[in-house]
Amino acid sequence: MCSEIFLDVNLPGDRLQFRPARRRSNPWRVLVLLALIFGGLWLVSLVSAGRIRRPFDPTPTPTRTVESYVNEGEGHFEDGRLEPSVAAYRLAIAADPSNVQLRVELARVMVYSSASLTTDAQRRERLQEARDVIEQAVRLNPDHSNAYAVRALTLDWLSALAPQDREELLTQASDAAVRALQLSSSNPLAQAFYAEVLADQQKWSQALDVAARAAELAPGLMDAHRAYGYVLESNGLYAQAIQEYQRALEINPSLGFIYISIGQNYRKLGDIERSLEAFDRASQLNPEDVLPYLAIGRTYYQLGEYFVAARNLEKALTLDNTNPDIYGRLGLVYFHGKNYEGALIELRCAVDGCQHDDPRADPEAEPTPQVEVPGQPLSVTSVEYYYTLSSVLAALSDPDAGVNYCPEARDLFTQLEAFAAEDPIVMGIVEENRNICNLVEAGIPFPTATPNPAAP
Repeated sequence: MCSEIFLDVNLPGDRLQFRPARRRSNPWRVLVLLALIFGGLWLVSLVSAGRIRRPFDPTPTPTRTVESYVNEGEGHFEDGRLEPSVAAYRLAIAADPSNVQLRVELARVMVYSSASLTTDAQRRERLQEARDVIEQAVRLNPDHSNAYAVRALTLDWLSALAPQDREELLTQASDAAVRALQLSSSNPLAQAFYAEVLADQQKWSQALDVAARAAELAPGLMDAHRAYGYVLESNGLYAQAIQEYQRALEINPSLGFIYISIGQNYRKLGDIERSLEAFDRASQLNPEDVLPYLAIGRTYYQLGEYFVAARNLEKALTLDNTNPDIYGRLGLVYFHGKNYEGALIELRCAVDGCQHDDPRADPEAEPTPQVEVPGQPLSVTSVEYYYTLSSVLAALSDPDAGVNYCPEARDLFTQLEAFAAEDPIVMGIVEENRNICNLVEAGIPFPTATPNPAAP
């Protein structure tokens, strides 16, 4: 008989488990993971939009080295672009503030750039900036020969624009040049600039010797030949000065202010054709430079060709219509061309300043944009505008017509007497114009006379 055997196996739990048991989810971990996911998506969107740069992407603007700024400054100077050269050297100094040589080069270029400016105020401001730069260089390294050499150059050029401080500035310039030579007796830059200072101190013979030595010591140095040319010009040796200026241009052929110097020396020699050629060459180098047009205008003015002179000055005004010096020059041309009403307008603008419509503005613009022209203080370069304006004011005063500009003229007389009391030409003009005004204000008719300030 078969018996059935039943096994009753009781296992713990409800069911058999064939996989590892899952751990229950932690809600905080889920939140962290979601935050990371959404953060990553947000970051990707910012990168795609360009608001964040990838870590290994190149920088949008490559980091420039000091050397690159220096090369740019030198290149601009070689090409005669002095303002961009100044800007490049400023950036080089910003990248390497302790580099003395950079400050020396910046100050040197700034001094030369002042020759391209047309008003005393502009030149004085630029030279004062150069002075600040070179003083910083000297403080950084009191034993840097070139720093003292450029300090001499800066103070020398500044002295020409500061009559009251001229002797003191020339003394300081001489001391700086001597110090530069004490630090390096064979420094041609120091010798060249020392010669320039000596010429301005009217030490003619010594200046010629030092300048010649500098040019011989460094035949490839533009500064040496330029300074030698200046010394020769100061001695009245205009033909030899031209030769040295031309040697300077063989080294740096794009410096327009040297062409201006050559043209001025040809003009002194009476060679008008070559003078105008030199000015024209300066204009070709920089068509936006007003100086060549001023020089050409001056040349024709001295020849008595006032119409051509006026055309060149009017061209200069299209390039710089806020410059009071140009209005003054144009006023002189009108005056000698017997256009006294035109001279009155232009000379008043040069002396007192004026406001007029901007010719470059949109003619349909309302209100019409205005140009402000500042007046020029009485100085060595503006004194001719002042005494010529006084002549025009006196001459146009007419007692019969009830026109009296003499109160305005008398104010100019007072200023001129304070400024140029020792100048017999200026004082003679003042006295003549005062006599005319005395007649006008007394109601006494007088014959109309052509005003007669100094001949051009």
